[in-house]
Order: sequence, then C-alpha cells, then structure tokens
Amino acid sequence: MDLTKCIRVGSSFLTLTLWVSCSDIDLTKEPGHLKPFGTGGVNKPVEVMDGFPDPENFFEN
Repeated sequence: MDLTKCIRVGSSFLTLTLWVSCSDIDLTKEPGHLKPFGTGGVNKPVEVMDGFPDPENFFEN
C-alpha cells in the first residue's frame, strides 16, 4: 500500500470515528445553547478609569 492510499484510509477512519463518537452528543442540552455569545461565563468586575494610564501602570497591570 503506498503512502497516499494509507493516508486516505487513515483520515477516512479518523473522520468516521469522530463523527460516530460525536453524533451521540445532544448539543441542544449544553449550557449556553441559543443564548447570546458571552452570557454563559462568569462575570468579573472591571476597573473603570477616566483617561489613559501611564505606561508603567499599563505594563505592570
């Protein structure tokens, strides 16, 4: 068997394996389904500044 045929057979097998293993997952039951992007994560407070920080403060923080 030459290398090209071997690669085709291997990639076909991998594709089929991934398709079969992923087809059992119902993605509609996953958290965040059909919700606006970014709403499913943990919200952390963000420091608000008036103006731009000086270069030392910017690169240190």
